[in-house]
Parts: sequence; structure tokens; C-alpha cells
Amino acid sequence: MTSLRQTANGTNSPRAGRGSAECAEKRLLIPPTQMMVPGAVFVHGISAHRAVLSREQWRSQGMMKGNAVTVVAKGEAWITLSGRKYRLRTGDALFMTNDTVYERDLARITESIDVMWMFFDAHFSTHLSLFKLYPPPDCLTGGAARTIRRLIGGAMREWRSADPAREIRLGSLSLEVLATAYRAPCNEVLRPQVISSRPAACPPDNLAPVRRAIDFIGGHFSEPLTFGQVLAQTAFSSGYFCRLFHRLTGLSPMQYLEHVRIQESRRLLLNTAATIRAVAEQVGFPDPYHYSRVFRRVQGMSPAHFRQRITRG
Repeated sequence: MTSLRQTANGTNSPRAGRGSAECAEKRLLIPPTQMMVPGAVFVHGISAHRAVLSREQWRSQGMMKGNAVTVVAKGEAWITLSGRKYRLRTGDALFMTNDTVYERDLARITESIDVMWMFFDAHFSTHLSLFKLYPPPDCLTGGAARTIRRLIGGAMREWRSADPAREIRLGSLSLEVLATAYRAPCNEVLRPQVISSRPAACPPDNLAPVRRAIDFIGGHFSEPLTFGQVLAQTAFSSGYFCRLFHRLTGLSPMQYLEHVRIQESRRLLLNTAATIRAVAEQVGFPDPYHYSRVFRRVQGMSPAHFRQRITRG
């Protein structure tokens, strides 16, 4: 499987960002996998559809529930995502993630729009959605959008099939869609329209320090980390950092560290013959008895029982 850090070469688009070397350095990429060593991004494809919608059916506003990627097969439309307004033309792709505030309408010359869309989910764990920390680009054009259209077409065929492996294939296609989006070159990422001649103030990126902290935990969870070491990756006060971290992950920083350690230990228990003591040490628990207590609290059984139950069942 190709790495999500690799980039794709795309064609220049007159409506997208510059195709310069400077722009290429600003491509939207998933950071190195050490940000979450138990590291897999779990992707679940839900459904895929195509429909021709009238102006009344397309025109709507609200808050998105779920995650979806849409491709305009034919037509032109406007979409505003959390204050960023885009004009979509035939072939363009649109990402709408959970809790995005949106408003959409058709262009004046268009009475209907032919759209393809796929619902999916992607997360690091039950507590942390991929899109909370690394949202995909809002809108894509050019080669990236064409690839996504092809993948959604494949997902539609899978969705209509009765193949027992349908769910696996939908997940695979969803992962390819995300890889295409995150690897899209800057000149295929649509820029929002200028709504006001007065430049808006750029809000501070409060997520960046939390990303650094999560990456730090993912790269050092096997060490005896302290809260102070994690907090040092940010310039926040401890109270503000904990509130922001909890809002994004549903856990405190130290609960998240514990979660990462237990998830990695599960992988080691299932895929290696390491002893319980060795597993505990590899994931940052110097005391195997403490590790066993934490594991039992989280999983409802001891590490040894977990290994036996899963490998036998």
C-alpha cells in the first residue's frame, strides 16, 4: 500500500491555487505515522449513491451529520462551508465532515445538478476522529477530483452488489478516496471565493499545539512520559490545554496516553509471542502488574485471557 505522505502530480487548473514550487510545499499531507503508533487509520465505507437533484432539493443549509464526499457529475453549484464559499463545476469534488456548518445553492444557469456521493467514517480510535485533527481539503478539481469520481463509481457498484466482501471493498475505496484527497497537489485544491473586500482576521490555529502533543505521545508512549513533558509541546496553560485536548479526543492527555499504550499492547499480544512482562515494558509500563490492572480495567479481562480468547476464537 502506498504511503499517504507521497504526493501526486496534477495538472494546473485556472481556478485552483498556484502550481509553483512554493505552492507544492504547502500540499495537504497526513503527518508521519508516528503521530499515532498503534497507527492505523480505520476507515469504514457506509454507502454510495447517485441522483439528479432539483434546485429545491439541493438548496439547503444546516450542520452536517456524518462524513461524505460528493462529486458534481453535471451542473454548477455554490457551497459555503463554515464561512468559506466555493463555486463547484462539473467534475469537482466536495468534502463535508461531521459538524460542518453548510449552505448550498445552484448557480443561476442551472436548474438541476447530477451528483455522486459516498458516506464514510475514518478514525484513529473510538475516541478520535481523523477529521478532527486533519480535515481533508474542502474542494478538489482536476486529476484528484477525477480519481475520486472513479472511486465513488466503484463504491456505487459495490453498494449495489450482494458480495459478502462488500463492506471490505467499500472501506478500501474510502481509504483510496482519502489518500487521493490528502495527497492532492496544491494546484488541485480549490480556493474559496472572496466574499468581502475586507480581509478577515486569521484565527490562531489552536489545533497545531494539540497535534504536536498527540504526535509526541505517539512517538514516545513507550517511555515514562509525564504530563509536564506532554504540556511542554504547547504554549498553553495546563487547564486550557486539557480542555482543548478533551474537546478533540474525549480524553485527558494522560488518559489518551494510556489508551495508546493499551491499543499497542493489544497488537503485540495478538501478533507476537512476547511475554506479558515484555509487552508491558515495550508499551511504557515498567511494572507488569500495574499494566495488567490497567488492561483489565480497559478491556474487562487480563492480557493473558485476552490473548487466549482472541487467538482461539
